Amino acid sequence: MGKTQNEAYDLLDEMAANAYQWPVERVAPKKAYGVHEVDPIIALTAQVATLTK
Repeated sequence: MGKTQNEAYDLLDEMAANAYQWPVERVAPKKAYGVHEVDPIIALTAQVATLTK
């Protein structure tokens, strides 16, 4: 690139300032539970209840 050190810093500052406007693409989609899939907390609660009986 044919930029000076100050121009490069200015470019990086501008890129960083504009980066917050875009949504994050790495958001994990929510998992839909099926008939045989159980929430892990509910499964652990059921196991503890069974062990205490």
